[in-house]
Amino acid sequence: MKNTNILVTEFDVNGSKVILTDFMPCSSSRDAWAAPPEIHRMLNCVEGHAKFLIDLNPRFDYGRVEPEVKLDGANAVFKGPRDEMVLASTLRLKRTKSGKVRQEFEMWSGDREEFVLSYGEAYPRQVEAYNSTEQLRRTELFWRSWVKRLKYHGRWRSEVIRSALTLKLLVYGPTGAIVAAPTTSLPESYVRDGNWDYRYSWIRDSAHSLWAFHLLGDTSEAARYLRWLIETDPALDLNLRLMYNIQGQPVVEEQKLSHLEGYRGRRPVRVGNAAAHQFQMDAYGYLLDALFFSTKKEVSVSGEMYYRFVKPLAGFIVDHWQEPGNGIWELRGKKQHYVETKAWCYAGLERAVSIARISGHKRDVSTWKETMKAIKREILSKGWSQRKRAFRMRYGSDDLDSANLMMPLIGFLRPRDPRVVSTVDAITKELAQ
Repeated sequence: MKNTNILVTEFDVNGSKVILTDFMPCSSSRDAWAAPPEIHRMLNCVEGHAKFLIDLNPRFDYGRVEPEVKLDGANAVFKGPRDEMVLASTLRLKRTKSGKVRQEFEMWSGDREEFVLSYGEAYPRQVEAYNSTEQLRRTELFWRSWVKRLKYHGRWRSEVIRSALTLKLLVYGPTGAIVAAPTTSLPESYVRDGNWDYRYSWIRDSAHSLWAFHLLGDTSEAARYLRWLIETDPALDLNLRLMYNIQGQPVVEEQKLSHLEGYRGRRPVRVGNAAAHQFQMDAYGYLLDALFFSTKKEVSVSGEMYYRFVKPLAGFIVDHWQEPGNGIWELRGKKQHYVETKAWCYAGLERAVSIARISGHKRDVSTWKETMKAIKREILSKGWSQRKRAFRMRYGSDDLDSANLMMPLIGFLRPRDPRVVSTVDAITKELAQ
């Protein structure tokens, strides 16, 4: 459905037409965020006659727990040791000997069936109690109202809006936390085992999302995210975690689930992420960048915020920017001096200087500016590959890195600087497909 995250599918077979509407309820009401997660499915037969099949056989805990299944007329309840799920419907449901819910049914012109799958709900309700029609109205209003506030009217507007709607789905409503992905272990490549668990809120990835929202005219997400981050981790200064789960807790230890296969049979399936323990200095720059853009719109920098966050974050960069790390690509193994990381240290200090000027806290500006000069000198000398005529991925290597395309965007060099132009050309030639 245009300008929403409501999925409408039309089935047109042998003169019969059925419209399927799927959505997850959301609205601006605070009560909506307290409700269990639900998927609503509404099936309308517009013309002719059609046959359908319900086939539901869920497993909990990544397939390791087979739930107890109880039928109650038009409802099915699935219970495990720590999980509950309810399927409410307008149909009388049946269960097979193997325990799955399986039901064939027919629809004629004018017929309508509704289904609600609710997670975390232990006791069934009649499907009418979920009020799918009203929930659909509220959900459509929520999405269309949000899109109406966006200020982008340039080229490819429909594609940009669809991308923005997808990005908005990654925001956890109750807190403002932004996850990098809604599922785990989609393969990065078919030639490597690059199946990772990205269902967490990275500071770096969140900053990119906030930047995108900012460019589209939605500045509210930055304020919500920063409030969540500050409430989650009051010691952001010297113990900055790279990522959190959506409840603001540390990421679980990484493990491989050998009993599962991923998308198109790709393995391994992973839960947790060992990169949570890596050292990535660019995260400090990204966070200061997000703070800077927020101060221009939604968040005022009080003395408390400056001394609790801005000054310590900038001070940490001053003290540690010369240390190696794992970089934006979170490469496992020996720590290296990544050019992208150094550039973001420079950008973070530049944002701290700007925040200090806006808020009237200028005592540390001279130190930060001197460090910026030192970082820039080092990048221009050690980060430049004379052989490739481009900025390298890491010191001592001629490998290229597409992350260095961010340099002009974050203000490290002008877009028309010959070194930027040459780097873009080299990356396009060597890395683009």
